[in-house]
Amino acid sequence: MMQFFSSAPKSTTDQSQESTQDPDVEDEKLRKESKYKHYKDEIVSVLKTFDQSKEWADLIRCLQRFNKVLKKYPQFPLIPEKLTVSKRLSQCLNAALPSGVHSKTLETYDEVFKHIKEKRTRERSAHL
Repeated sequence: MMQFFSSAPKSTTDQSQESTQDPDVEDEKLRKESKYKHYKDEIVSVLKTFDQSKEWADLIRCLQRFNKVLKKYPQFPLIPEKLTVSKRLSQCLNAALPSGVHSKTLETYDEVFKHIKEKRTRERSAHL
């Protein structure tokens, strides 16, 4: 069995990029909600399962779990740990993986874009 993702800890560069982003006031309000902590914890938990994946079927289960978490928390148009999430999703598009993983990854991208769409729409209309 092979392990798909390295379980190496985040580098200090990854951590600093994740924490130095300049969130707007509305994002900060959302982050202070108690449900947001549960949302973030679930996302982090899903990301940990990616590290433990040994077969392509495990990756599909991880992607399904990630989609489920996004659907469970539609009130948060933010993606916690977005750098790590983007890395995992791009790794799932590796040519060595079966097309089923690619399909589920594309579905996950679609769900992510739907999830953040409301925030993007508000930001664009504010600039007009």
